[in-house]
Amino acid sequence: MNKRYKGDFGPYIAMWEQQLARLKQLHARGQTAVVRGRDTSKGKSRKYSARLRDQQLAEYIGNVGKRLKILKCLAGAQTIKSAGAEPSSPARKRQPPLDKKMVAAGRKSAESAGCLRCHGKDAVRRYNHIPDLAGQNIFYAVRQLKMFQAHRPAGAPAGPAARHSPFMRIQTSDVNDNDMWNLAVYFAVQSFCSQEERRYTGADEPKPAAACVTCHGAEGTSVYPEVPNIAGQNKEYLLRQLRAFRASDGTVARDGGLADSRYHYFMTRTLKALTDFDLAEIAEYYSGLQCPGK
Repeated sequence: MNKRYKGDFGPYIAMWEQQLARLKQLHARGQTAVVRGRDTSKGKSRKYSARLRDQQLAEYIGNVGKRLKILKCLAGAQTIKSAGAEPSSPARKRQPPLDKKMVAAGRKSAESAGCLRCHGKDAVRRYNHIPDLAGQNIFYAVRQLKMFQAHRPAGAPAGPAARHSPFMRIQTSDVNDNDMWNLAVYFAVQSFCSQEERRYTGADEPKPAAACVTCHGAEGTSVYPEVPNIAGQNKEYLLRQLRAFRASDGTVARDGGLADSRYHYFMTRTLKALTDFDLAEIAEYYSGLQCPGK
């Protein structure tokens, strides 16, 4: 992957997704698939070719699906690493210890940096386009702060993920790494919710939300530290982010401009096929779920 794709998981994952779709088509038609690879199990590297169909092909398809899940997790970890944080795994969230000193320092930083004017308990109920940070994953929060600080020329490749907000770039310009971790810890332990009285009233999970469950969890609370919890999040904020992901062309847009923009290799590709109504359904559903910590 490093040689052919220069370490970028995006096109590598896209290639494997195309392979998986093709394999499923062959299996559904009862046809044979010819698979090629390299065997390194005995300490030596050798190429191989195999013809698979029926049960053997079904098992191979299952293994490719597992491979894709691992690649997507690694891609998330790659983005975290580029943002200055450690990679993580879903089995064990390697987060900083949530000690009282970090929480207290985070509260102090939140006050001095003006975070609570927009993200405080009362503010998130007034400003629906601003995210509720209570109970948010620490790695995710730090990653966003790092991206807000980043300066990339307009039109440059976004890499696995990129985010631009002229307001947040100014607000975070003087926030150092230590303050970032303290801020993330402080908000992570909060349990207030901007939608305390609202609950999703639909009979079932809307169909467009089915693709969200793998990363964001069935209840909107992710097991991946680098993926945001979105249960109970402000609906208008969710909808704006979904639209921003869908609108991106994979480059850093409007850097230094007045409009927000956002890209993520997986989110953008997934949302391209969804309609405005689909996005509204997703935002409505997740905004009405139980908030973290409740």
